[in-house]
Amino acid sequence: MLLVFYCKMLSPSLNNNCSQVGFFFDSFPYSFLIKASANLSQIGIDKQLHCLGNKGGFHDNVYLQTASVDMYIKCRCLGDAEKVFDEMPQRNSVTWNALLTSFIRWGDLVSAQSMFNRMPGKNIVSWTGLIDGYTRMSQFHEAFSLCQRIVLH
Repeated sequence: MLLVFYCKMLSPSLNNNCSQVGFFFDSFPYSFLIKASANLSQIGIDKQLHCLGNKGGFHDNVYLQTASVDMYIKCRCLGDAEKVFDEMPQRNSVTWNALLTSFIRWGDLVSAQSMFNRMPGKNIVSWTGLIDGYTRMSQFHEAFSLCQRIVLH
């Protein structure tokens, strides 16, 4: 798989050759490669993969775009992660929680709270993530207030 990606990067005509013999990329290889690449923290390669996925017609694929959001977060490019998030036509709970927990991880509780308030479907990851963030920042009153809201929710 990585060899195919490498060859594709080296030769733009390779994708045409692959399609001529019946080999087509769908969104899965791009998602897989973006996830694998994110662990290497090679932002140049990461951005190229994201662009290739978009050029491949998968700019509206929630799984590919969620992988891209997560990749930018792991590379500490929160602005790029937010941009991808904002441009996504549809989001799932994984996408929302990835960005929410990244704000918490980097100590931006204002953005985390704003994200939490905008979330359409809060789940246990959302609630506990924000509670953990407030606790880590010694904002115990806010953490306790969220615990009370969980019970009412």
